[in-house]
Amino acid sequence: MHYPAAFILAGSIAMASPLATPQMAQGPDFGSLADRFLVDHNIPEASPDTVNLSQLLEENYLHTAVGLFDLYFPVGSTRDLDHYQRLVVALSMAQAQWLEWTEPVSVDGREAVRDAKTLAKWAGKWNLGRIAKKVEAGELDILSATRASSTITKASERLAASMERCDALGLQRENGPREPIVLLPDRGQFCRFLAFGGWLYPAHQGTFWQASTVDWTHTYIDNVKILSTRFAAAGRSSSDYSSGMSMDFRSKTGMEQQIVQLAANSMFANYYGDSVPPSLAGSLAVNLVIDMFGECNTRVDGDLRARRTSAREVFVPGGNPNGGILPPNLADSRWRDRHGADHFVGVLNRSLQQPKRSRGSDPSGGVFLLLNDSEHERLEVQGPFLGAAASGVPVDQQFFGDQLEFLRSYRSCFMHWLRIKGMGSASQSSDAFACLLRDMALSNDPEGLEQIFGELYGMPLSGVNSELDNLEGEFIEWLPKAR
Repeated sequence: MHYPAAFILAGSIAMASPLATPQMAQGPDFGSLADRFLVDHNIPEASPDTVNLSQLLEENYLHTAVGLFDLYFPVGSTRDLDHYQRLVVALSMAQAQWLEWTEPVSVDGREAVRDAKTLAKWAGKWNLGRIAKKVEAGELDILSATRASSTITKASERLAASMERCDALGLQRENGPREPIVLLPDRGQFCRFLAFGGWLYPAHQGTFWQASTVDWTHTYIDNVKILSTRFAAAGRSSSDYSSGMSMDFRSKTGMEQQIVQLAANSMFANYYGDSVPPSLAGSLAVNLVIDMFGECNTRVDGDLRARRTSAREVFVPGGNPNGGILPPNLADSRWRDRHGADHFVGVLNRSLQQPKRSRGSDPSGGVFLLLNDSEHERLEVQGPFLGAAASGVPVDQQFFGDQLEFLRSYRSCFMHWLRIKGMGSASQSSDAFACLLRDMALSNDPEGLEQIFGELYGMPLSGVNSELDNLEGEFIEWLPKAR
């Protein structure tokens, strides 16, 4: 897959594969787990060529449309219905936040925002005990199970249609692709779903049937995103694939933050496709979470290796670029000391070695300090870090993790700056940012991203050894002023 030059450095690094875990080296019997999945879903004699995944979900899972997302939840997990409730609320509000970003260019954006907030308010008042009884009686459509009013039903239909068409960005898509998400609160169920993925696609069993998948938090099967709402438990035995731990132990909204960021990544991929690299889309997702929750305390991107608090030893809890990675119980990198509450301004300034532009200097050549895994060795890296002007020279492996964290913070802060200061005044910046979001979606040219920046902001995205003003240079000059 080819991505445009802008943000290409961060994008290529984000897909690097972590080292394999020594934990649970053999893994569970995935064939037996797949067999149990088939029994649990009433298709014990099925063969891969006879299974319709969409039909399987409709017949076995509680479901509802929440804007762009079709949310599925296992009927056997009614004791955890609060997970489903919280995430219907969160994903409704996430789309409302996104629509507010795009409001200056939206078509009927205000109605869609009202509909999203209406759904969030409705879900927040669910009687979970009553819903559980309806589900046990076979009612799997949440609108039916809650006896939703016509006001709620119409709001749900309008929001789903608007987000499918992508009215907010003017795409006007007919029957636009939706984003189905299966939310699994039980780690055993999650691992059995992964085993089913390997059964359904034997050619990909090497991906789904590997020991490290028991630590994953998310993956895809076809176009369906499979998300665990719990981390795998730390310190479990080698034979234990089903013990989990809450995503809320680090933050009371930890689960919502994790799922919203993953869902936002899917939404941006849906709307932008190959015209925007994952690193840029990922920075939008991080900022969306921060705007909603005041932080982004998740385990989705950056350096997902966990660090031991004692002795600063480094180990890798496992993973694969096809799935989520477990790092829940150990210390964060220095780049996450406030989890983006200040949009990473503080940590970037502490690392910035050249805070002011000097006459004749490269306007986007800020110098930042990286540390190795032991934090004993230092490396200065110089911008630009964005666009075709960015250096693609890799750092030494010992600095690789810190570079991942730096680039995550840097690009997220840059996109935040564009939205609030990119054109000077707050209102002009907000308008230009909405136009940027729209124009990136309307562009069919993967190579045209930097041209869009230049046309909207009147200067290049970045540059090397140039006296021309550029956006990245303006951003680096702003950083120390934003303390």
